[in-house]
Amino acid sequence: MSKSAAAASNRAWLDIAPQPGSRWRKRSAERATEDVRKKAEARSDRFLNIALELLSEGGSENLSVRKVVELSGLSLRSFYQSFSGTDDLFLAIYEEATLGGLERQLEAVAAAGSDPLDRLRAFMEAEWIATEAASPLLQRSLVSFHQRLSETRPTELAALMEPQHNALTELLRNCRTAGMTGPGLDDSTTASILLHVMMEMLQAKVLGFHVGGDEVTSDQFWGFLKAAFTDRTA
Repeated sequence: MSKSAAAASNRAWLDIAPQPGSRWRKRSAERATEDVRKKAEARSDRFLNIALELLSEGGSENLSVRKVVELSGLSLRSFYQSFSGTDDLFLAIYEEATLGGLERQLEAVAAAGSDPLDRLRAFMEAEWIATEAASPLLQRSLVSFHQRLSETRPTELAALMEPQHNALTELLRNCRTAGMTGPGLDDSTTASILLHVMMEMLQAKVLGFHVGGDEVTSDQFWGFLKAAFTDRTA
């Protein structure tokens, strides 16, 4: 068979061989998608880390899309491929902070032993303790972001808080199982109230806003909460 005839034969074979559902096509597409995903994640991480540095150095007034893009060495187009805008960047920063906070809370719970009340206290106090070591400018920025996102992205902000809410609900349920009484509400509602109170107290601590002039300590805060859960049923 001549070379031209062989080539024609190969082309004819290839015309019918590659199928849309071929395994090799799927593998090839997955590799390409995975590569694109990794590059996108690396780009987003770079923008986020730079934003956190700017916040730690100068607070929220030091943060702008222009500064983040300039320091990243990437393009404005790349930024908007990662984030839809400033609020989307704020949401990402707040999510990272929330996930980090939950990790600290769960570690504190694990180290608190088996008593349900001790575990509840560890959860409630973990972030209070963490504020002592965190950058004041970063903390104030997170408070500012929380207020802004409460107005502009309330549904997404609430979704970020769900893991903390679920963890606290379980801790409250364990307290009841151990025979401790509490408010006449279901555990999920009680957890929601406690989270709102805790966030408000932490924000007041960060901002230095103290009604009555004196800062409420973590021990005082816990003493207030403990009264609702210490009585055991007969």
